[in-house]
Amino acid sequence: STASVEAMIDLLLHFFDPHDDGGGARNKSLQLRYGSGGSRLSHSHSQQFKFVLQTLLLWKQIIRDMYKLWHLTDADLIGSGGHYVLRNTGQGMNRVQSAPKLQ
Repeated sequence: STASVEAMIDLLLHFFDPHDDGGGARNKSLQLRYGSGGSRLSHSHSQQFKFVLQTLLLWKQIIRDMYKLWHLTDADLIGSGGHYVLRNTGQGMNRVQSAPKLQ
């Protein structure tokens, strides 16, 4: 269900103005400053607002299509006759198999 992501989008739009840097009526800012609170990035409020909104919209789409993704991946893994290969994926050694039907 995309309800939780939609709720977060609603909260973002309700509490933050994409064009207000924190000095306006809502007095809230998403600005990141390098070194502040351990931050390694610097982004203006409007840029960070766009990043947050894009991320939430992306997750909404991923959640919406998750069952299709699982179905297509399972069909590939079960029906392809392929074999697993043990590879270091950057998160340790994992079994990896191609999924050619998944596009």
